[in-house]
Amino acid sequence: MRRSIPKEIKIILFTLLVFIVFLLIIGVAKKVLQSSRNGLIMDFLIEIITKTGLIIFLILVMKFNGLYEINGWKRNIKIKNTQAFGMVTMIIGIMIFNNRSIYMSVPFNILILFIASNLLTGSSEEIVMRGIIQPLVIKAQAHSKAAIIKGVLMTSILFSLIHFFNLIKDPGNWVGILYQVFFAMCIGIFFGGLLIRTGNLIPVCIIHGLINFAFGISKLKIYLNVENIPAEQDNFKILSLVVTSIVFLLIGFSGLFMIKMTDEQEYIERIRRIKSLN
Repeated sequence: MRRSIPKEIKIILFTLLVFIVFLLIIGVAKKVLQSSRNGLIMDFLIEIITKTGLIIFLILVMKFNGLYEINGWKRNIKIKNTQAFGMVTMIIGIMIFNNRSIYMSVPFNILILFIASNLLTGSSEEIVMRGIIQPLVIKAQAHSKAAIIKGVLMTSILFSLIHFFNLIKDPGNWVGILYQVFFAMCIGIFFGGLLIRTGNLIPVCIIHGLINFAFGISKLKIYLNVENIPAEQDNFKILSLVVTSIVFLLIGFSGLFMIKMTDEQEYIERIRRIKSLN
């Protein structure tokens, strides 16, 4: 007898397909408008418009599949263990402070669009990965040992692999993209643990957006014609990359630590109670 595909797998595949289609639409739109006089503004507007539409779609997916409660979107929204935001908030604050001259140098309208674009990008990625896919993967693994850690790791690996789509707009930059994939996997593990530890997706979305804002200033540097570190300082760049890699590894391990501090059985039972998936 032919075995049917579990409902949670169907939802994951459908959500991923729509998400990838949106990414391709954004990429094509940016290519078409690349020569525009107001290229950076158009870049941000494309991100804002498409990601807003994507978020609306994702919220409907969550609603129709009973994923509101598991992500903390109840009538009375509560956030547990807020101290879990401490380390990553400090890192974000340091990065924003270090880049303050860049933020203060760009026109105000571009800075606002940059902030909105990053917040919407972070939110859409978190709703897809941690809001929809992660609980579904955990539910599919619910019968096995360490189901939550497996679900978080599998979701984080998927999240990191999606960053290979950046090769479309930056072909040949394999080294840079591989670092993006590594960082995305580490931060994905952290976000997965953070959601389970705090019980609410909203602050996780905001933190993701702020990380994009703090670490993704390359577009603003290009706009301001800020040159990269000269070639003779390559050793400094390598040292900086090593230090950043260690920091992100620690962030990833902190995500696993938060999962270990969670009552796994209680969380699994909450997932099993999702009526639409039974």
